[in-house]
Amino acid sequence: MPRHSPSQPRYKRGGPDREQNRLRRSLAEWRLALRIARRSVWRSRGTSLIVVIMVLLPVAGFSAAAVIGQSTFPTPQEKIAAELGQNEAKLYTDIGTHSGMVQDPVEPRYYHSPDDGPVSGGPGDRLDEAGVQALFPGARLTTLTTASVTAETESGVGQLLVALGPLWGDDFAGRTHIVRGAAPAQPGDVLVSEATLARLGARVGDTITLTDPAESLHITGVLDDAMSTDEEEWIYAPATTFGTALETWETSYYLPDTVITRDQLDGLNDAGVTVLSRNVLEHASAGELAMSGGFWSQFGVMLLLAAAFAIFEIVLLAGAAFAVGARKQQRALATLASVGGERRMLYRVVTSQGLVLGLIGGVIGLALGVPAAAVFMRATNNGSATQYWGFHAEPVTLGAVLLVATLVGLCSAIAPARAAVKFDVLAALRGSRKPAQVSAKATRWGLSYLVIGVAATLVGALGLRALNWAGASMSGWGFWLSLAGVIGGPIVLQVGVIMCGGAVLRVIARVVSRVGLGARLASRDSAANRARSVPAFAAIMVTAFLAVVVINVTVSTSTSNAAYHWYQAQPGQAVTYIPTAAPDEDPTDLAALTTLVRDELAPAATARYDEPKVVWDLDTGEPLSGLSVVPVYPPANMCPTDPGSADYDASLADSLSSAEYNTYARKLADTDPRCDMPLMNRAGNVNTVIISDADGLALFLGHAPSKATRDAFAQGAAVTTNPVFLLNQEVTLDWWAPDAERWNPDAGATPERSRAIPAVYAEPTVLASDPVIISAATARTLGIETQPRALVAAPGHEPFTQSQVDALNERLTALGTNVQVENGPQPTWLYIILAVLLIAGALFVGASAVAIGLSRADGRADDATLAAVGATRSLRRAFAFWQAVVLVGVGTVTGTIAGLITTYGISLIDTSGYVAFDPPWIALGALVIGMPLAIAIGSWLVASKPTTLARRVAIG
Repeated sequence: MPRHSPSQPRYKRGGPDREQNRLRRSLAEWRLALRIARRSVWRSRGTSLIVVIMVLLPVAGFSAAAVIGQSTFPTPQEKIAAELGQNEAKLYTDIGTHSGMVQDPVEPRYYHSPDDGPVSGGPGDRLDEAGVQALFPGARLTTLTTASVTAETESGVGQLLVALGPLWGDDFAGRTHIVRGAAPAQPGDVLVSEATLARLGARVGDTITLTDPAESLHITGVLDDAMSTDEEEWIYAPATTFGTALETWETSYYLPDTVITRDQLDGLNDAGVTVLSRNVLEHASAGELAMSGGFWSQFGVMLLLAAAFAIFEIVLLAGAAFAVGARKQQRALATLASVGGERRMLYRVVTSQGLVLGLIGGVIGLALGVPAAAVFMRATNNGSATQYWGFHAEPVTLGAVLLVATLVGLCSAIAPARAAVKFDVLAALRGSRKPAQVSAKATRWGLSYLVIGVAATLVGALGLRALNWAGASMSGWGFWLSLAGVIGGPIVLQVGVIMCGGAVLRVIARVVSRVGLGARLASRDSAANRARSVPAFAAIMVTAFLAVVVINVTVSTSTSNAAYHWYQAQPGQAVTYIPTAAPDEDPTDLAALTTLVRDELAPAATARYDEPKVVWDLDTGEPLSGLSVVPVYPPANMCPTDPGSADYDASLADSLSSAEYNTYARKLADTDPRCDMPLMNRAGNVNTVIISDADGLALFLGHAPSKATRDAFAQGAAVTTNPVFLLNQEVTLDWWAPDAERWNPDAGATPERSRAIPAVYAEPTVLASDPVIISAATARTLGIETQPRALVAAPGHEPFTQSQVDALNERLTALGTNVQVENGPQPTWLYIILAVLLIAGALFVGASAVAIGLSRADGRADDATLAAVGATRSLRRAFAFWQAVVLVGVGTVTGTIAGLITTYGISLIDTSGYVAFDPPWIALGALVIGMPLAIAIGSWLVASKPTTLARRVAIG
């Protein structure tokens, strides 16, 4: 008989070994805990719903963001189809010959020197078509060029873009296709885009009448180009359509049959071309495409930072809801403990609820997020394949989001579970409570975490900045440690704030208690009940932090984009350049021109800009008379890296390596205001001084000048919008021969004369291309003969429409000029920025409402106590109002401070100047003051009516 026969009694059979018994027992306990958790979740549906909502909302947002984000990065085949069609390679010649630059293998418009330092000697000449063909003798080469023409439109005259080359051919199948009609077959035949048809008010088969050059074109069909948006107005014509009548730009070359491998790229870069190769793309991964073009910039850090804090936000909010639920379950948990349930079992019951609710929230979040991404992409799609390359709902990514949601639900329940099992069973069965004890040790640790968090954020940011300076690899240990500091530092900082929460609430209670009875009760209640108050303001703090970071980075990026844009006038203004008449021609009728502009545009204000008079021979291009008057960029105001600077040290350029000199230059950009890049760029490309009157000064600045500026201008001072031209309250003007090579220091050209005049600085709306303006009286005093340059018109409450511009251009054709509206930089990410801001605002309001709601739900016993002792409705409303003020106010202020610290750290990472630390203080002030006040008013409005009957168990 076997040793342990089934016929033997159970107590004689023996049992499994200790490890096997422990595993079975653990599994049995988890099954029981999950069963109890499932039933508890259903029993406490209100609290469970809050947890599910707090999990599903961020999961829906992140799953939607993951789909949208992945859809903005192409797969190799998508990039091949959209950019190459059936061609083997696309060539660019921007790099110049023997430049020492190397390209990104999959992004040819992104190139840099091997050590990210300055390149000695600079780039050579750009190759023309013959030079490119010489690199591939005997190979078939297709050339595409871009130009613009002026055509009669439905409402007048306007400019249209022209693509010259066989874009409709078989070599471009996949990138382009003819929507309707047929390919050009006869001279003068062209294809157009849908937007062009709408602008012209034409149909396939109609004629396009061009005014510049004077041509008539026949529309044979409509072409859809994957690289263009639906709003772009294109004419697609054979390369020989206009002969040499057009000035072209943006030339690219295609090799239909010649394969280029990765090994050939360095040699071709040195020869003067960068290459987008089908062969290279076919052997690249989607990850390599996503990481190309410097993905790990400050924007990559922002994505990781947002993800980390979204998880942190879920843990805090869901943890607060679990804490409330666990306290409500104390009687049930005490019953379970009274019948033999161990603390381990009670712990698993509470954490199992986190698993269940996290999984439910994750599944629902994915079910909402993926369709939301599809709707968002459909609504914001501009028709270009490069905006959303496809709908990339990758199962691996979505599965990871679901796993994170489940784990976040589990983590959210850990702290409440630990607190829930530490209770007096008998007291819980009786339903009695006692106030939480404040630990001085927690406050000391919180202060330590505050210091560590701030230090980690700044040190990590400085580390990433140093790596950027040195051009070091963004994949080594130094990068990951610095990145961990930037991401983890703000989290540690806010954990410190949370640990100090009890002390902060006690200090606030002492201050607010003097306001009134409602404020005293609310502040003391918040300080006494840390278990519900601290999670509430912590959740609000994290949401405020995210909102502040998003607002700061968005505003800073938009400001930097505007700073680097080359403005011809202030935003929204219409500029009509006045043509210069030949010596034997009548000058332009300025009165008629002004009348035309006012009739068609109905502007709020107009002004004329004049310039120093220069007469040119229109046949030879030689100047006949006159001098150019140009403001001087003083050497004392130049950046020390500029060879013209008074502080330039040539020995540094000779003794330092490229990387070291690059680090030196970037440090100067941080510490020396003379090295501000936008100001330097504008100062180095100035053409002339502007002459106008007081109305012109207002349009020149983009706003009404101050009285001091207006008085100085009237008294003969120059007004400059770029402070680098101002030295000792003066601006120096140089008189130059119009054909002098004043840009070339090696030419040895000198000005005819110079004159320093008094000047003042006035800040413009934006920094435009012309930085100095003087009055006509000052010009006469200086002996400057003037000629009309442009008529500038400012819009009223509504911007100028395209129909107005076209109609005016039609009438200006007879005068030989046209009007252009300065619209500023293209808002490429406008929809995404608006969506992010709306989401941040909604999360802020939602998190505040949930946090306050949880706090009030957990304080129902206190409400019952107030009702039992006869509190009036106004007192209860005051209690609700001041509780919201305290909790939302503390959370908003601390979150804003943490957000400013983090934004400053992010600005340190950037070395390009595109993400400067420039907070919108008015908006942040409105957030800090307005949001707590608005939510407090809402809390006052929805405060519950007095309770007429309260059960003893509710009061405790």
